[in-house]
Amino acid sequence: LPAEEVSGVNGNTHTIWDNIVIKGSSKTPAELLTLNNFIEKAKKKAGCEEGMEISSISFGPYMIYANFLHSFDEELLETPILDIVKDAVIGEDDDDDDDFGFDEEETDGGEKKKKEVELTNEQKAALSKLEHRRYIDFSVAVEHEETGEEFELPLVRLERQKKE
Repeated sequence: LPAEEVSGVNGNTHTIWDNIVIKGSSKTPAELLTLNNFIEKAKKKAGCEEGMEISSISFGPYMIYANFLHSFDEELLETPILDIVKDAVIGEDDDDDDDFGFDEEETDGGEKKKKEVELTNEQKAALSKLEHRRYIDFSVAVEHEETGEEFELPLVRLERQKKE
């Protein structure tokens, strides 16, 4: 049986077998690709027209970006997307931890400083598994700002540069 076609951006269709590939390069390896860069590349590769924006990005069960929550969060937008994924994977029980593997603690002078967080064996295993993957797949939804119409993009795959 052929895969069912799903309506997409600009009247295009895709199936569950289609994907959009974003590759890391020697100039900007996947590990350094910021969330903002990922969003811009995904929009361009998907052929999103003016007035369309990425409304959500998920990695498996983890929502790592939602425009209604994060579109003005410059710090998050400039964070490497793989760090956000790692933080989501290891921090599912701790919603206050925004920094992968680190937590903030206040010093005597009132300044915030980062301290390393002890990871569980399960978290270490999950990170190790993530580190060894050549690619990471994301579910991405796009919304037309004027009409509110929402489309699911084909799977968006972030490929890491091959290690030599």
